[in-house]
Amino acid sequence: MRVVWGGEIRRDTAYAPGLFNTRQRYAGAIYRVFGNAEWRLHPQWLLNVGAMLEKHFYAQSQVSPRVALNYQFLPQHTLRLGFARAGFFEQNANDSIYKGAMLIDQLYAPGQNLHTESLISREIGYLGEWREQGVSLDVRLFRDGYSDIISTVRVTQPFGTEYTGIGNNKIFPFVNAFDVRNYGAEYQLRWRPLRNTWLLLNQAWVTVRSTGKEISRSSPSNNLSLLLSHQFSPGWQASLGYYKVNAMTWPEEGDPVKAYSRVDMRLAKSWRIAGNPELALVVQNLNAPYAEFRPDNLFDRRAYATLSLDW
Repeated sequence: MRVVWGGEIRRDTAYAPGLFNTRQRYAGAIYRVFGNAEWRLHPQWLLNVGAMLEKHFYAQSQVSPRVALNYQFLPQHTLRLGFARAGFFEQNANDSIYKGAMLIDQLYAPGQNLHTESLISREIGYLGEWREQGVSLDVRLFRDGYSDIISTVRVTQPFGTEYTGIGNNKIFPFVNAFDVRNYGAEYQLRWRPLRNTWLLLNQAWVTVRSTGKEISRSSPSNNLSLLLSHQFSPGWQASLGYYKVNAMTWPEEGDPVKAYSRVDMRLAKSWRIAGNPELALVVQNLNAPYAEFRPDNLFDRRAYATLSLDW
């Protein structure tokens, strides 16, 4: 058996009058301890069990467990079962508009008695390796359940409570608005046909079911990416990436956007001297512009250079 454990103490401070409607600073500490145990039950069976205990300064303590069971039914071929649970929390958002000391509009209101968002994830996976051919395949079937998702709802206040100046009686408080279920499959295929050449293919299919209609369309039903990379000598490296994303609807302030595909390229030169400098030229979206978030927000062709150093 092998065991690893650790802990963290962190202090966060937030100052955002535009979001919290106060010049008060929100501050506090977060405490975390975690551990993971790996137990070889049998030469073909490996069990991993882990958990994290955390205490947030404005949320209750919570435990996030995770367990995975791996079965190597053939050399270089493994099946796995996994289960995990986690939680998230947020509060205090208050977006208001003032004229002097007079409140003329309030867009968002802080939530009352919000419950912690929670996630339960289940997966079945397969990992196979064909080392002589330089090929590996990782496949995963998953089901993720999100409960008590925090979002805003539109509330119309009674007549006579309109804010001074604009007659607006609508407000958007934060509530535990809906639940979400994600079902899907994904795979990653790696192939190294030559010593200095490798190809990486990823694809995912996702179905979203939610009590919030907008959320049901917030994830592309299919994503695909293909990356080809080659290492030249001495110190030259080139890569070409292709990406395809199905149509989706961005939640909240976003809009429906059409499916798109894009091609990126990168050329880099590195030197084996002090600092390991690397100079790279990147060109994104060699094909037609496409919309992101909103139809009028177009991602067109762009190019830039980077210089990186290690020390």
